Amino acid sequence: MAAAVQGRLDELLDDGVLLIESTESAGAGAFAGYTIRANSLGSAFLECLEGRAGKELLAGLEHTPEAEALRARADEYPPLPAVAPFLALVGRRVVEALRAHPRCDAILGHEVREVQVAPDGVRVRFTAPGGAPREAVGERALIAMGGRERVEVPGRAVARLAAARPGLAVLPSAEAIGGPLLSAGAVDSPYRDVRRVSVLGGAHSAWAVAAQLAVLARDGWFRHDVAVRVLERRDPPIFYSSEEEARADGYAFASDRDVCPLSGRVHRFAGLRGPARELARRILDLDAEAAPAGFDSRTVPGPWTADSLAAAVPADTGLLITALGYDARLPRLTESQDATPLRLARRAGAVDSGADATPLLESGAPVRRLVTYGLGAGLVPHDGIGGEPGYTGRLDGLWIYQHDVGAVVLDTLLSTRT
Repeated sequence: MAAAVQGRLDELLDDGVLLIESTESAGAGAFAGYTIRANSLGSAFLECLEGRAGKELLAGLEHTPEAEALRARADEYPPLPAVAPFLALVGRRVVEALRAHPRCDAILGHEVREVQVAPDGVRVRFTAPGGAPREAVGERALIAMGGRERVEVPGRAVARLAAARPGLAVLPSAEAIGGPLLSAGAVDSPYRDVRRVSVLGGAHSAWAVAAQLAVLARDGWFRHDVAVRVLERRDPPIFYSSEEEARADGYAFASDRDVCPLSGRVHRFAGLRGPARELARRILDLDAEAAPAGFDSRTVPGPWTADSLAAAVPADTGLLITALGYDARLPRLTESQDATPLRLARRAGAVDSGADATPLLESGAPVRRLVTYGLGAGLVPHDGIGGEPGYTGRLDGLWIYQHDVGAVVLDTLLSTRT
């Protein structure tokens, strides 16, 4: 989509593109199964219909039922299931464009298992459920397989805490926001009986879960009054459009670390948005409206151990939800000469890369045949893209994928042909 939005689609397709997608419908991913809201306004999803992409690749989609439904939510952060139909519609156009081009194709319902990297190209191994392995070769592999929840740290500490408290249930946030047990329709869920929930993590991962719990509590889903506490290493970063707006709210921030020099926005990338932001503002007394009864937060400086968590997680907690952020979902990466696994560098818990979106090895050398971006992988703020200097996560978001990050990825893919 970045290529279409930026008027570079023909150039990219003429180079030859093979899309390998694990689902049977490209575009929406797992959005339809999530119960949280998007980080972007509804209008941001529709921007692709306004420029060149809307006149060419996406021509005729402006007045479809899927676009109209999303346009009705243009000024809000829509639920992800409400976004999914439009993204699926866009995905179908992308697949059609690939299949119509003589140098391109799209293979749906197949999962990439391994990418072998050689000096002169890549070999990608993929398979369908129950199917025979297949292979494709190319000059580069762009890996954008989404994220997987980070559970390794402090996994042992959580496991020890759960073992010491037999009545404590532990649920990863992916199951909390995408599973069947914490949703309005889950009338038989055992979690309806809990009286206290602790959410362990930080930033959007934790606060989006807390916001979902607030909706369930408001709507009477829990059978009793429920208390919810967010436990994180530091106070949550909150997005503001300007320093003046943040100061007017009484929000403390550091101009040299928390403000994007290009846009002037406070916590441009790290900051909470939507319902997660509003809940955090109320809990931190930054909003005139009071927080929901029983909802609060505590900071628990790291490193998190079984002892520190035992002291922080209230004894009457019946459900502990881990919301520790995301790592990149990657296939097996090897060197094709001897099948040696590639050991990618990681910084702040995510795959590291140079400013060109090329991942780095632990030695610091770039893997020139690979490109990564998205949840848990790839680009961090730099002078060309902007972003608050103190942000250590990986850039993630619809608009930046189609513009700034998209431009970097396109330049990398198209600038070094063999």
